[in-house]
Amino acid sequence: MRQFQSFSTVAKESLSDLPDSEGNSKNHNKSNKKENVTASTIKSHPPPRYNEIEAFIEVDIINPRIYEPSETHTNKYTDYELVTRTNLPQFPRRISHVRRRYSDFELLRRCLQREVALADRLAKVRVPSLPGKLLWQNRFDPQVIEQRRRDLEQWLRFVAGHPLIQTNSAALIRFLQQENFSG
Repeated sequence: MRQFQSFSTVAKESLSDLPDSEGNSKNHNKSNKKENVTASTIKSHPPPRYNEIEAFIEVDIINPRIYEPSETHTNKYTDYELVTRTNLPQFPRRISHVRRRYSDFELLRRCLQREVALADRLAKVRVPSLPGKLLWQNRFDPQVIEQRRRDLEQWLRFVAGHPLIQTNSAALIRFLQQENFSG
């Protein structure tokens, strides 16, 4: 999650009354007169300008779910809910919730590698490897699923946080925001 900075404003004269590190008064005005604030003083000192809201993307992977074999799928598998919050203009939705399984992450990685290979401006980007695939090592154990969730979240945050990928990858946008991802 993003950290927000807090701020406060203090009257100019109250700052001058604070002692320094040795306990001496910082008020250099010998007569101890406080500056009068008038309408002309306010006009000559415009209010501070605050920066625009910083561009951000936040991705969380939550709520792993195990699916048993059924009529629609023959194998047992786990998927995860991806929650994305962003103000980046290339993302059509500010908040999205989609479900993805490990094979979808593999497909995203292949798509990102293809985009990197084809785009000159992405020439120096290296798409990191995914956390290892679990073949038959208790992959449905709750502790194993939780560890995989954390590893996939760390991987996805790294990828989505890369400034060149987040602004140039159509595959990343589809992966994070479209209900069905096919590359």
